[in-house]
Amino acid sequence: MDVRVLRTARRIADENLGFPVIIGNQTLITGLAERNRVSTRRIQIVPPGRRYEREKIMEKLKPALNYDRKMILTVEDKLNDPLSFGILMAETSQRDICFAGNLSTQEEMIDKLLQSGRFMKKAGIISGLSVVFDRENGRPVFFSDCAVIPRPDAEQLAKIAIDTVESFKAGIDEEPRVSLLSFSTAGSAQHPLVDTIQKAKVLIKAMNPELCVEGEIQFDAAWLPEIGLKKNPQSLLKEPANIFIFPSLNAGYTALKIARYLCGCKALGPFIQGRTGAAHCFSFDMTEEEMYETILIGAVMRKNERIIPN
Repeated sequence: MDVRVLRTARRIADENLGFPVIIGNQTLITGLAERNRVSTRRIQIVPPGRRYEREKIMEKLKPALNYDRKMILTVEDKLNDPLSFGILMAETSQRDICFAGNLSTQEEMIDKLLQSGRFMKKAGIISGLSVVFDRENGRPVFFSDCAVIPRPDAEQLAKIAIDTVESFKAGIDEEPRVSLLSFSTAGSAQHPLVDTIQKAKVLIKAMNPELCVEGEIQFDAAWLPEIGLKKNPQSLLKEPANIFIFPSLNAGYTALKIARYLCGCKALGPFIQGRTGAAHCFSFDMTEEEMYETILIGAVMRKNERIIPN
């Protein structure tokens, strides 16, 4: 158990922002709370696989599993795992949202999410966005995908961009300006990877003709319009981009770590988007304040996700 989670749950409860549920052993969690003088009043502690939640989860899942006994037994066994249990509680609306990852790897979290999608027969891809805050003025920008798809094709890249735009609109009162990042700007280099990004842009514009999206584009041209207009006088980005879509997980994840550790920017997430808004990741190195802020952002995204049409 993690005392950071206890203290964050305490703050959420004290500020009447929600009803925290911590999944784990009641005795261990209560003992940790007592040693650290953290009250568990109005914090619910639920052991993984508890009967009430288990029955509610299976009630929702059995039709999707076609009442296959072997699959039902497989899922019931997974519910003894705290991570799977928490995700499926959120995915089946027993709870609104699940946050995890502080005591597990991001890979484990993503694997459990993909697994829950297979159990529930949910179609579509998921991706992970991170919210990065400009060190100088605190302005948020979105990085995506930083968590899930190693090498997206054009269709996946377009879906990642559209999902990130919806996430952005759910939480930020600003027009989205999308950059499809590359080592090339407006055809300055010829390569199959550039072709993928150009195809993705066509697909994005077909899905959302009014969206401000530029690509393929290098980061400096996307972040500094004066450079972007020199490299491409027809660029749609008259202001800095606020959404950065990376061509690969390798690029996105590396850029995220550079922003956090070399540039000193605050970075929250990844927030999982796509077919689900029910589960998001804590990074293992998050502070209590960052956990708190991650919960607030995830809650806003979840609230708005329910009213955004597919």
